[in-house]
Amino acid sequence: MFNTLFTQDVLSEFDRMNRLFANEAAATQAATEYPAINIAKSDEQVEVYAYAPGLDPASIDVTLHDQILTLKGAKQAREVEDGEQTFAQERFAGDFERTVKIMDDIDTSNVEASYENGVLRITLNRQAKPVARKITVNTH
Repeated sequence: MFNTLFTQDVLSEFDRMNRLFANEAAATQAATEYPAINIAKSDEQVEVYAYAPGLDPASIDVTLHDQILTLKGAKQAREVEDGEQTFAQERFAGDFERTVKIMDDIDTSNVEASYENGVLRITLNRQAKPVARKITVNTH
């Protein structure tokens, strides 16, 4: 009987620790993958769509440096009311930083960002492609 109780206690403790570490790993992974993004491009521009509902637009920091677009911010957790127990929490909350390398030549003086209906839209205008021109060879 002692062996059975001892074994059950040890196994339940291992199970508890496993769940704890799994939740921490999931939170770390979520922070590096949040927000989810789509990137589209045309001849004139590159558009980045970051899906981040529930953010305060004033708390979002967008920077562009050496073709690296960085999104930083914080998403507040929902406040738990007195007596309430949480059984599952899959919605991301906390600080995040997401970087994306933009592979095109971007006109860094002409970048716009807007936030509407939970979607951050960043429009990066592409630089005009150099046009080939004929060069006359002079003779002396």
